[in-house]
Amino acid sequence: MFCLLAAFCLLPPEGSLAQPSPAISILSPGEGATLTSPILLDAEVVADPEGLIRVTLLDHNGNPLARQLLRVSPGDDRYPSAFRSEILFEIPADSTHALMKLETLDTKHRPINLRSVNLNLTSSGISSPGAHTSQSSWVVIDNPAEMAVLEGGRFQIKGSVVPITQNPIFFELVTEGDRVVGSAQLAVINPDEMIEFDIPITYTYIKGLTDVRLVIRQSNTTYGAVIILDSLPLQLLP
Repeated sequence: MFCLLAAFCLLPPEGSLAQPSPAISILSPGEGATLTSPILLDAEVVADPEGLIRVTLLDHNGNPLARQLLRVSPGDDRYPSAFRSEILFEIPADSTHALMKLETLDTKHRPINLRSVNLNLTSSGISSPGAHTSQSSWVVIDNPAEMAVLEGGRFQIKGSVVPITQNPIFFELVTEGDRVVGSAQLAVINPDEMIEFDIPITYTYIKGLTDVRLVIRQSNTTYGAVIILDSLPLQLLP
């Protein structure tokens, strides 16, 4: 009996996005780096079993300068593996501000995790590495648990988040067909300050047991793009 109790004490807590390491860590380039083509991207990534990774480079108007969709060999799904890629780009001016996004996708091409970094692109000149940013988790979901089966058309989302910008944080329930069946918002007053939340989310159009992802994301007004995202797989019943 003592051994059994000890084993239970060692089990990890249920229902959390917190991980020993972040699902995506961009190691290089750093925030605000000045770079010429090609960009050497170094990161650590926890890939889906299908191993799909997408890299997108946007200019200051939100237009794509480069895009890659890569299939990699996934490692242990609990721990990150090294990821490296060269990103070629051309810009019409001598320099421009840009946003580089790195995201993992599931088998239905839905985003699982996403991280981004602001860059300065230049046609020529001296590159600078930029500042290395913290790679700690930005959101923790205490409820519901991963792969929880939920029913009744409504449930509570509980956890904490450290917002990146003043834009609201969106919670969305996305089906395998990329259809949003439920959503909620969390207002942000002060970025970089932790918010504890307990908010309801209502869902519709569910006829039977349905696999969905609870997607938590925040955007940047400058680029009109999602700059950070995490998700949690769930199952819904009517």
